[in-house]
Amino acid sequence: MRTLIAVLAGGVVAAVLFQLGAVIALLSSYGIPLGASPTPPGPGYFALNLGCSAIAAVVGGWVTARVAGDRPLAHAGAVGVLLGALVLWGFAKPASQWPAWYPLVLALVGLAGLLLGAALWRSRTPG
Repeated sequence: MRTLIAVLAGGVVAAVLFQLGAVIALLSSYGIPLGASPTPPGPGYFALNLGCSAIAAVVGGWVTARVAGDRPLAHAGAVGVLLGALVLWGFAKPASQWPAWYPLVLALVGLAGLLLGAALWRSRTPG
């Protein structure tokens, strides 16, 4: 039961922070009102969004590891695989106009950040 709670808690934290980061990236890149500019996202948007995603993943990994207690990297890895699958599935829609590299990079950044967050938590605890 604790494993399920850890995976859910870390996944929810990472997903909510990711969405917040996406909004920050959109507002920073396009301003208000959103959708006023039909231009595709540029390198600045991608860099900011991937940076925010990395931070969200590290926090999600830390939360996952803290709730799980034992095997923090395994739990964070499970969250990374689940969220990575959701990212790839979400960007697989035919109408998606994102660059082909973006979903894979986003999934890998998420997995790496989750594992880093779990490793940081593990390094702070004795034993």
